[in-house]
Amino acid sequence: MFFLPIKQESNSYSICIKNNSDIYEILHKKLDGSNFSNGKLNILQVKESYKKCSLLYLGNNLDLKDITDIKKYLLNQKVLIVSKKGINKPLAMIILKTKGNKIKFDANKTLMETFKIQLSSKVLRLADEVF
Repeated sequence: MFFLPIKQESNSYSICIKNNSDIYEILHKKLDGSNFSNGKLNILQVKESYKKCSLLYLGNNLDLKDITDIKKYLLNQKVLIVSKKGINKPLAMIILKTKGNKIKFDANKTLMETFKIQLSSKVLRLADEVF
């Protein structure tokens, strides 16, 4: 089961990682090339091009230029943007956080609507907070 659309032109789902080589290495080693729904899962490390991204994980704080560039490029591209709590707030649609030894998340539905992202209601029900 998946909750985001696969990009039809490539029949793949690409998770792009920006500014976090540790996360990239772990995900690339464990998941890159895996079967996913009717296609393949790709793990990509990105610097400036987000064309192939289905999901963009922002690992560390971005400067204002990066935030502006990403917003401008991804505005109508239907790419879900994920980040850690407390960083990249102007872009984060899914905000990851820890509670005890568990990973939890909040969902910025207002920002998703701005970027024309329709996340499954099943996923939104799992969020600690939807705003």
